[in-house]
Amino acid sequence: MKLPKTVKIGPTTYKVKVVKDLRNTKDEQLFGSYNPAIGEIKIDSETPENRWRKVLLHEVLHGIWCAQSMYKGEYAKHEEEIVSLLTPMLLSFLQDNKELVKELSK
Repeated sequence: MKLPKTVKIGPTTYKVKVVKDLRNTKDEQLFGSYNPAIGEIKIDSETPENRWRKVLLHEVLHGIWCAQSMYKGEYAKHEEEIVSLLTPMLLSFLQDNKELVKELSK
């Protein structure tokens, strides 16, 4: 899979980068990350290429979450869990319904 250079989430365009040794603030290895402050989505270079779609969609869902201001209050506690649950089903839906996706994209 060739990753896009950018993705647009709402009115904002984010750079998509593949980086080495992606870690969080607790020094834990990550497959991907979303950073609205600098407008970037990163995917770790060690993430197997067959997982890039899932990781990118996962990070885009974080972006949607943030764009909808759901990172505040009660929603914030469940973000990772909900995004993780939605990602595989949404990816499967998009892959299994290409004609509908094409129609919705018009």
